[in-house]
Amino acid sequence: MDTATSDTALRFFKAGGFNQLCLEKAEDIRLVLDLDETLWVASSCPVKGLDIDERTLALIDSDTDGRIRPPEIKGAIRWLSEVMADYSSLVEGRDWIELGQLNEADERGAALKKSAQRILANLGRPESEKIALADALDRSGIFAQVKSNGDGVIPEEAAETEETKQVIRDIIKTIGGVADLGGAQGVTADKVNEFYKAAQEFLDWWVQGYPADTVHQPGYVPPVKESTELSLEDAIEKGSEAEAAVEADADTQKPADPQLPERDPAIFPLGADTPAAYGAVEALRGKINEFFAQKRIAAFDSKAVTFLNFRESDLIEGGKRDQASLQEVMRELPLAHVSADADLPLEQGVNPVYADALLALKLRAVRPLLGDLDKLTPTTWSELQDKLQGYANWINAKKGAAVESLGAARLGAILSGPEKAAIEALIQVDSALAGEIKAVEEVEKLLRYHRDLFRLLNNVISFPEFYDTDKQAIFQTGSLIIDGCELTMCVEVIDKVAHPVIAEKSGIYLVYLEAKRKDQPAPINVCAAVTSRSAGRISVGKNGVFYDRKGRDWDAKVTKVIVNPISLREAAWAPFRAIGDLITSQIEKITQSRQKAIEKEISSSLTAMDQNVAQQPPKETETKSSGGGMGMGGMLAGGGVAIAALSSSFAYIAQQVRNLPDIYFVYTALLIIFFVVAPSVLLGFFKLRARDIGMILEASGWAINGRMRINLKLAHDLTHVGKFPKGSTRVHYEYLSEDGRTRRRRFWAWFALGSILIGGSLWWFTYEYSATRARNSDQAPVVVPVVEEAAK
Repeated sequence: MDTATSDTALRFFKAGGFNQLCLEKAEDIRLVLDLDETLWVASSCPVKGLDIDERTLALIDSDTDGRIRPPEIKGAIRWLSEVMADYSSLVEGRDWIELGQLNEADERGAALKKSAQRILANLGRPESEKIALADALDRSGIFAQVKSNGDGVIPEEAAETEETKQVIRDIIKTIGGVADLGGAQGVTADKVNEFYKAAQEFLDWWVQGYPADTVHQPGYVPPVKESTELSLEDAIEKGSEAEAAVEADADTQKPADPQLPERDPAIFPLGADTPAAYGAVEALRGKINEFFAQKRIAAFDSKAVTFLNFRESDLIEGGKRDQASLQEVMRELPLAHVSADADLPLEQGVNPVYADALLALKLRAVRPLLGDLDKLTPTTWSELQDKLQGYANWINAKKGAAVESLGAARLGAILSGPEKAAIEALIQVDSALAGEIKAVEEVEKLLRYHRDLFRLLNNVISFPEFYDTDKQAIFQTGSLIIDGCELTMCVEVIDKVAHPVIAEKSGIYLVYLEAKRKDQPAPINVCAAVTSRSAGRISVGKNGVFYDRKGRDWDAKVTKVIVNPISLREAAWAPFRAIGDLITSQIEKITQSRQKAIEKEISSSLTAMDQNVAQQPPKETETKSSGGGMGMGGMLAGGGVAIAALSSSFAYIAQQVRNLPDIYFVYTALLIIFFVVAPSVLLGFFKLRARDIGMILEASGWAINGRMRINLKLAHDLTHVGKFPKGSTRVHYEYLSEDGRTRRRRFWAWFALGSILIGGSLWWFTYEYSATRARNSDQAPVVVPVVEEAAK
């Protein structure tokens, strides 16, 4: 759609102080492509914690960074509008479409229709013209005819015959397996090629020592991948043929495993005993070479004989060691006593640590190859090695050692059998299935976009669901019942530390809570906004009940509170609460201070009294006690002075108020209330107007482009206080017993009588006292004389 057409069709609505695009019809989604991104309410949003399937959001999140941005949303709009010829049903948010809605003129749309038809056919509904998301998710039903899952790994369960399964087990045993999506061990194409190559290399090496062996096969050549891909049906058919060939091969009469054939005498001079002879030589090769080297040193300098052989110091040191340590010492010594003319004995006079190895060398190698010798000279040692050199060269040239444990006969049978073709057919089926699965995933993507994309746009481009009190936006995670109200502006908190730092800038009274549920492995953290009424008793530690989007109830406990203004009523009462708190705190301070002073005076008086009683006669003690210091009388006098001062002050205030005309009294009272309440209400108004829901979303990972204000109606809707249903009646104390109602009436009667008496007494005392003092002092203020008198 061109820009000019888009501009003429753009319609906006204003909510929360932000102009937002109207998305009412499915055709409106094309308008988003030309809309300036600064006019989007949100430039990005997270893929987690929203009331939209995370799988849908993950499909839109093409770069898999956990956030959805405008280019990704625009890409989803373009793709959907191009593969669908008719997408008018997007507004309904349904999870199914009719095949006729797909755009066959578009290559991708035609492929989607073909894939959808194949899915329906596999599910047994080839005539159906509708496909639902549940159909695309039914993988077991769609691919019921194959045992693969398209991951490139073939477990033994995918094979039909026991022979093919055994070859797969052999590959896993020797080369190693790979875990498939279900966790089972299987083989891949690379593993199969590696196994068969190693098997062929081992047999190529094997026949050099056993030239008459009939298990040898021609050189192994890894298969070349075909340029054309098989369809799933063709691959299944080919696999069935390969498995049938395996079954036919298994049914044929096979010869018994052949005995080891005739060996090459140049490699096996002792026939079957050659490996044992070679092993005996290899076990002592290093020590024997070392012995003859030491012999040459001794022949060069006779002084080296003492150094090379077992010395007296070694004997003394050895006597202090345990058997294990002594063995280590002996292992470092020569095979026998070294001298210039000594040969290597094979039995007598040898190092006891190597006695068994030397005897094995004599019996397995020296005697069969050189005759019954008791000693080895450098010449006979060299001759012995030469006789076994052919075997040494052959054994060192071994290849395919990884599969050697299976044996040449088994490897020959595997190479000549049809199992390899069966496994390759299974790999082709799996490869074809991977393509089919990708096609099914495209159909799933189409159905998810059809269900969720329009709603996502109405929660990113604009927020009509949030400002519509009959709906909930995708970021609202549930509701909290606490302290007699329901808070519906709740968002999930991923980072408990970072979220409050940003969210406190919203200017909203926020309650953080931890919600737990027995059937859930971990608690969730939620931030709830209090937007009307008063904070009440909501504080840290307060319990409540949280209901998530699915209606499940969670035990909730408040963990943090961010205090901000909630309503104008609360702002109006704030000064009086502050004054009340101030008066209360001051009274508590005065009371505590006076109580401490009285306790101190009483303690001092009692201490002085005890001292006077111990030092002076009783009469003198009484006089001194009554006159010395402040004492109890001083305290009473001080208390009287305080009472007199307060009474006179009260009387003065009452007299001044009484002298004012009624109209001035009312005016003064209203003026005082205005100057106390007005600043608080005005300040509260501006703070409430500045409240911004967007900052709460910013803390949850959104990128909001403008301020999201809360109007009065929305504030009341987000914090719901229950009301009595129509027709309800209030029962007055009927739940109490007759005796309880009598005690309640009696309490209120005495309370009223006491209040009247106290009020009347105070009025009479104030009136009489003020009148008397006025007559005596010609209307002079009564506060100063009383205070002066009290001071005297």
